[in-house]
Amino acid sequence: EQVNQMSNKLDKSQFISSFGIELICVSPLMRALNTMSGILQNQLNVINDNKISIIAHHQLREWVDTLGDIGTAKSQLIETYNDNIDFSFIDKEFWWNQNIKCDKDNIDTIENVTKEKKNNVLDRISSFKHWILQREENNILVIGHSRWFREFVGAMFKLNNCGMMKVNLKGMEIESWEYLDLDKIEKDKDKINNIVKQSIDQ
Repeated sequence: EQVNQMSNKLDKSQFISSFGIELICVSPLMRALNTMSGILQNQLNVINDNKISIIAHHQLREWVDTLGDIGTAKSQLIETYNDNIDFSFIDKEFWWNQNIKCDKDNIDTIENVTKEKKNNVLDRISSFKHWILQREENNILVIGHSRWFREFVGAMFKLNNCGMMKVNLKGMEIESWEYLDLDKIEKDKDKINNIVKQSIDQ
């Protein structure tokens, strides 16, 4: 339901066009890939018409802490999603944690998960920033995970599910960031349109 609600909000605001999105990056965890597919399902024509690339980037994966943070082998992801998503930036078959392979049938307790250290997460964030800075695109939609984003901007709290934030990156530093309320943006847009209409009518 949250995905459908966010999809409707993005459609109503014509998000991809309104925000001038030039590139979409997504975590390779299947829950992120499925969320992205759900919230952007009605904007694929705009994405395709504008030749906007969708790239899965392994540095966007969630802080490995539980069984739910264990990924899916690259070859399986390509088989499942390859029509619309570029997986070429994932350089390993087992990309989520150096000590865990993809045979989930043999991983049945939380004790078997090698938890990721905070320093490693920060290193991944730094690496992703470097990668972003080498790109030509300026307005990039990043779809990932709440704990990762909290560390990325230095927030006190995690994002809500399907929550959004706008981040301005200047070099390696976060220049500014804010939570996005699409409902408020739409109300403000309607208010401006009404003012403009009234001015024209007069």
